[in-house]
Amino acid sequence: MLATCVGPGPQVTMAKRSCSPPPAPACDSGRKAVRVDDADGCCYRWECDCLCTGFGDPHMRTFDGATYTLLDPCSYVLLQEKRKTYDLSVSADYFDCDARHHVSCPRTLVIAYKGNELRVGLASEVDFALRKIQLNGQTKKAPFTDKGFQVTSVKTDDFVVIADVRVKIQFNGLGFLIDVPRELFGDNTEGQCGTCNNRRGDDCAGRDGASRSADCCTRAAQDWLVADASTPLCARAVPLPPGAGCEVPPVVPAGGAGRWCRRWCRRWCRTGPAPTPRSATG
Repeated sequence: MLATCVGPGPQVTMAKRSCSPPPAPACDSGRKAVRVDDADGCCYRWECDCLCTGFGDPHMRTFDGATYTLLDPCSYVLLQEKRKTYDLSVSADYFDCDARHHVSCPRTLVIAYKGNELRVGLASEVDFALRKIQLNGQTKKAPFTDKGFQVTSVKTDDFVVIADVRVKIQFNGLGFLIDVPRELFGDNTEGQCGTCNNRRGDDCAGRDGASRSADCCTRAAQDWLVADASTPLCARAVPLPPGAGCEVPPVVPAGGAGRWCRRWCRRWCRTGPAPTPRSATG
């Protein structure tokens, strides 16, 4: 029943509202669908919330379950809004954490929200237990709540909650998790984590927004580079071809060609078994 107040006095009308509870959908991400109540609380619907993870090389898993590997020690956009609604973005800075196996690990997560920037990362590339947290350039120590961020640390894990938009982020030096509600971010995310919409097929897209096949995920992910002019490999993204394709000839940047070519070969010509990622607890 739906109750509505009418008139200046304490008068209430009651109206029957019928609901047909929908079946819970299967989520492409493999997660269980969550129940979302309507604004009046009478009926509900199901949503597939979105979880993006990166561990190891990093081995990436997008919001809707597409997987790929990215090896380059550069900075990339993980999540940003297609249409600025909540003013949220997340990027990651990677570094070479295992030169022998050419493995890159996330060094810092940069979380921007409503004009404020939170950096959660490693204070040392040798000891992953040493952390550095900065809010708008000022070093902070967890736990704290400020500027919409709730930050806590448990052993080797840092947790960030942005309660107003129900976003949860976890970082431990070896990897990260980004959990966002589809109710708020559905069809409005882009970046290496893909589009939060329970459609895996459009998660591999570059900055042009064109969806590419699963075997193009790595190339599409490279398009989300945050340019760094001081590093030849990370100076600029190799342009993606238009449409659904992904193969383009390499363009060698000026300077540092030898190192850049070795990176390119690692990216495309790597052979042998992939290295086993270190345990997040070991």
